[in-house]
Amino acid sequence: MKRPAQDLSLEQLRVLVSVADHGSLSAAARELRRAQSSISYSISELEERLGVLLLDRSGYRPALTPQGLVVLAEARAVLANVDRLAAVASTMDTRRVEGRLRVAIDNLLLCEDLGRLFAPFAERFPPTQLVLRAESARTAVSLVREGECDLALHVLLGEVVAGLVHEPLGSIELVHVVAPGHPLSSHEGVIPLAMSRQHVQLVMSDRNPDAFKSKDLGVTGGPTWRFMDMSLRLSALRAGVGYGSLPWWMADPELRAGHLVRVTLELPLPPPLEIVATHRAPRALGPAARWVVQTFGAAVPLRERDTGGLRAKPRPSRGR
Repeated sequence: MKRPAQDLSLEQLRVLVSVADHGSLSAAARELRRAQSSISYSISELEERLGVLLLDRSGYRPALTPQGLVVLAEARAVLANVDRLAAVASTMDTRRVEGRLRVAIDNLLLCEDLGRLFAPFAERFPPTQLVLRAESARTAVSLVREGECDLALHVLLGEVVAGLVHEPLGSIELVHVVAPGHPLSSHEGVIPLAMSRQHVQLVMSDRNPDAFKSKDLGVTGGPTWRFMDMSLRLSALRAGVGYGSLPWWMADPELRAGHLVRVTLELPLPPPLEIVATHRAPRALGPAARWVVQTFGAAVPLRERDTGGLRAKPRPSRGR
């Protein structure tokens, strides 16, 4: 018989997420440091309270049912909101300013406008030593998870990470660009995938070895040059080495100056990338870190405001 939903507990939701993340009841038990029987009981209690079957236990390993997948997504959202609530509430009671604040910033977010943060930060938090690291999104998240950074400002890739809070800040769009003298710059209309694969694609890479296990975002399948530094990649684009994508705010001045031209590939660009501030939960952000999160969106052009030529009509083709 279905029991009242108000009897649900956060611990039951955490057990469900752990089972899904680790693939088995025994692995979840090790992660949560509980007996396997306790894990199994928590899942059974959750199923009884919801009145749905969450795990199919007929196979060698239990698998989520279609209903279980839906409940899992909702459980992740509930736990993320609880972590965020705890972090914000504890921040309200924080009075001690950090002696040091370590921030990892996604390479895609590095821009001159970021400098607007520095002077106000130094004036507002003179005791705080600010340590900044430019990293890929995955590495930035890993640094926070491993305790080497207090805060990461980055593009959100994939699902949220357990034990971390991801606070949404805005989004950025990407555009495909190439140097004016590159062969692709003179192609009229959409560049076929087969044609783009004949040229070098300049992509951002990651020093985190786990990143190479995941699928590259927006890579066409042709030859690639890989960069861990955005400024080096931009230099290679200007030099005509190959083609690639840039955040709109970085591409716009290059297009205006004639250093790069915009092209359209058959491989579509990803939708606007969500930008988040990530920190550990339930640890609260101190005053300096909270100020950085709140000020970042206003200081850095996360959304298109005055795009000028970037949103203008497509440039006339120069023929082939």
